Amino acid sequence: MNRIEFEVTESLLVDAQARAIQLDPTTRRRLVRSWCVRVAWLLLAGILTYELIADPGPQVFVTSLLIGSAIGLVISFPTPRRIRRMGRAHAAEGVRSDPGYRFLLGWRTVELTADLIVVRTGYGELRFDWRAAVRSRLGGGFLTVTFPGPITVFVPQAAFRYDFEFEEFARDVRRRARAAGGLAADPADG
Repeated sequence: MNRIEFEVTESLLVDAQARAIQLDPTTRRRLVRSWCVRVAWLLLAGILTYELIADPGPQVFVTSLLIGSAIGLVISFPTPRRIRRMGRAHAAEGVRSDPGYRFLLGWRTVELTADLIVVRTGYGELRFDWRAAVRSRLGGGFLTVTFPGPITVFVPQAAFRYDFEFEEFARDVRRRARAAGGLAADPADG
């Protein structure tokens, strides 16, 4: 199967964009970096607490502040579930706040040719050379193929009648991209 047609609803678009955000390595790095800054602040608070222990007056306040900071740090750690929730919230906000999102809705056809992946909508056609494919991921109910930009082409698993058809389509995408020299920047691609 080298051609699939499906309808993009607002819910599907939000899910697909949330998945793309979740898989984006830049987003993960940004979240981990933010968490590391919080750890540094917590260590600084710990040092301050140690220095103030000699003075019993502010000790209870500073200890409470340190414990509260530690709890906040644990709660805010960027777990995969938290990244998914944040990605979904960000995608929903973007979709609903951008008046141009309606152009992304409606019927879409994704076709695989020898040299290109072609995406057709009611508003136009996008063509991507397989050599430019940077990343391909399968999971969360979607196949996502990322091109420079980043521009992510997604295909929902729900568009296929059977799971094996979806998996076969994903294998075909990876095979074509690798044969053309794409996905070279993605050693984790499976």
